[in-house]
Amino acid sequence: MRQDQELLLAHARLFDDVIPFLRWLRDRGIKVAIVSNCAENTRPLLVKHGIDALADTLVLSCEVRSAKPAAEIFRCALDRLGVAAEAAVFVDDQPAYCAGSVAAGIRAVQIVRADLDGQGLDGRGLDGRGLDGQVPARGTRWCGRCRRSRPCSPSNPA
Repeated sequence: MRQDQELLLAHARLFDDVIPFLRWLRDRGIKVAIVSNCAENTRPLLVKHGIDALADTLVLSCEVRSAKPAAEIFRCALDRLGVAAEAAVFVDDQPAYCAGSVAAGIRAVQIVRADLDGQGLDGRGLDGRGLDGQVPARGTRWCGRCRRSRPCSPSNPA
């Protein structure tokens, strides 16, 4: 197990938008619980990446003996935060976990990721900006190839 943990700590990475998004939430005074289905080597990984410092609580399945999509893990997070289910929002990339939160009375937002750089399918990060740092004008579509706020074409290359 020790070797597995060392390997995980050495090679695991976060999506690029995770830390900025957690900071954005923290700066606005929004309470955050990280709810994860995981093994016992996850807490050191979250600490290594500074996630523990940006969250009010870590609710890890290996510690609370409940896993998403079960309502118990969501209730644990709500209890630790002191937040009512109707005041909470759950964000995840797994539809079944989002459905579990909804069943527990928590609104859900599903993240759909296109790749490992923290950009969505339409090329925007969570702040609405593309890789070029621009927010497109209303009605402008994002380029799916280069993720810039303008279409790419032979006459308008990336």
